[in-house]
Amino acid sequence: MKKVTVGAVIYKIRERKRIAGGAAYAETDVNACTIDIERGLGSERRREVLLHELGHASLEESGISYLLRCGLDDSEAAAIEEMLCRTFLPTLIAASISVGVLK
Repeated sequence: MKKVTVGAVIYKIRERKRIAGGAAYAETDVNACTIDIERGLGSERRREVLLHELGHASLEESGISYLLRCGLDDSEAAAIEEMLCRTFLPTLIAASISVGVLK
């Protein structure tokens, strides 16, 4: 089982046969500190999904998710978090990897 450190928290990365009844490729549980990824994804898709889920974990561990929930209703906070995880954070992480800042 692989692990990744997000802030000061260690998340376990697990492969599962089916995630969320088949409605998603992955799921992050910030309380259990786990990231479950659907088994059988291609390497590029798996990388994209993992970056997305690391975005959710990063927003939670940095306190940004909390701040969003304080000032917005649940659906607005979820929409902003999802937008950040789908676009901004994966782009930033991928760029950091490509220039050697991250491995």
